Amino acid sequence: MDTEPGNMAGATKKGTEERVEGQDDFKLNSLEELTKPVPGGYALTRNDSQLVLCPIIPELPSGRDEVEIIQFVPFLIIAYSKDTVTGVFLHESLIVYDGEIVGVDESGFRVSRLLN
Repeated sequence: MDTEPGNMAGATKKGTEERVEGQDDFKLNSLEELTKPVPGGYALTRNDSQLVLCPIIPELPSGRDEVEIIQFVPFLIIAYSKDTVTGVFLHESLIVYDGEIVGVDESGFRVSRLLN
């Protein structure tokens, strides 16, 4: 994946607002409304557009460069402003809840499927 350096405040705010407005209740829900405490962190209690899959890379380059995404982890947006998004990494997140549930890996994902 190619990186794009710099603070993209306008795009960050616009994209985050679109995710928040995509919810059924059209508001930014609190951490307590969307999660429950579990050993090691938080678990999502209901599907919500504040949940995003955050790519993890080995290190942040300086400037433009190509990086390898080594993992995706569940991240819950709990606040945002013009140029900052604040959230928590979740211990568990049920991404697809249709069909049989399989084992949990260390990223916290229970099921992932690609459908066409």
